[in-house]
Amino acid sequence: MSWDSWKQEVRCPCGKGVVIITTEMDDWNRTRVSEEILCEECLRKSELIRTQRLERNSRYSLLLNQLITYFKGKYCHIWIQHFESIKSKKELCNILNLHKIENCTIESFYYKTRTIELSKYLEGLIRIENLKKILELLGTDDSFLDKIIEEPLLLKKEIDAENLAEYMRRY
Repeated sequence: MSWDSWKQEVRCPCGKGVVIITTEMDDWNRTRVSEEILCEECLRKSELIRTQRLERNSRYSLLLNQLITYFKGKYCHIWIQHFESIKSKKELCNILNLHKIENCTIESFYYKTRTIELSKYLEGLIRIENLKKILELLGTDDSFLDKIIEEPLLLKKEIDAENLAEYMRRY
């Protein structure tokens, strides 16, 4: 199996140099793209941006880990106990969909939960985008969580927007 490659030379953003974009594709239509920046000014800017992104992503991971650990320690058992009286998976699926914690059909819900205990499935739903919704469903206010969730939510939005822009730029 071999990779076919194409190189394209484009002007760098500052206009003082070039960027060589290499696109490669294998026999299975997998692709990879790399860039070589041949401009000192743009290379410095690119390295600075890369360093800032790594620092931001590290901060996000740290804050997210702290947030999820806090939430699970304080609310995971309450979250799981909340559904102990539920009589069917269909009822659970409807509740989760209603509160926008989950977004799936009953068939896909059955498929997702066929080999996993419901308590483990519910624990897996404890994600940053669901925390406020879970608290709302439980009828609980947590001012401390409200304070500590804002920064990681903003960082997640930045990361998601950046990933989408990168995807759109490449495809």
